[in-house]
Amino acid sequence: MTTPTTPLPPHAPAELRHYRGDHGAHAHGHAQLLFGLAGQLEVEVEGRLARVDAQTGLVVPAGARHASLARRGARVWVLDTPEAAGLERWRVFRLPAPGLAATDAASLLALAGAAPRALPRRHLDAD
Repeated sequence: MTTPTTPLPPHAPAELRHYRGDHGAHAHGHAQLLFGLAGQLEVEVEGRLARVDAQTGLVVPAGARHASLARRGARVWVLDTPEAAGLERWRVFRLPAPGLAATDAASLLALAGAAPRALPRRHLDAD
């Protein structure tokens, strides 16, 4: 079975979002790609925890229930996109250093599709 795809506008921009605090569980009819810029956003996707920061991005599939928490704030590029190949499952991926060079839909989709999977990281409280 193939996933239906809808072409993206070639120059659709990602939206820079500033997160602080708790954002309750919800779902969308579209997939989301999150690309961390600064701070840390903890995201629970269908009961699994992921972290988005300047080193990692996240695929949130269409229809996946998710919630987030940014204890100290986070800046994240978010791309809302129709279902497409490679966006059917949640996945954490590594971002290139020193960061994102483009914020148009086609470039971000290509980056997310080609980026290697990130290994899980454990949060260490210094307190």
